Amino acid sequence: MPTPRRPPYNGCVPDPKSRPNHAVYLRALRRMSPEARLRKAFGLSAFARALFRTGLGRRFPNLTEPELERLLRDRLRRCHNRIS
Repeated sequence: MPTPRRPPYNGCVPDPKSRPNHAVYLRALRRMSPEARLRKAFGLSAFARALFRTGLGRRFPNLTEPELERLLRDRLRRCHNRIS
């Protein structure tokens, strides 16, 4: 069976999932004050960190709290401002 042809690569990776509300979300962000957008960014960052910590806790259930915190800091340090 022949391989399906791909459209030429133009530097943009196509979005693999439909996002019907993305434009609405962007309009809502644009209406927010800079302070509110910054608070939103901090909140999303804290949420992502909590999800990451929960995932590590599930992946390594036998770690103590200090060990889990050390692992979290190590993993975050490895990816922080990583340019490659």
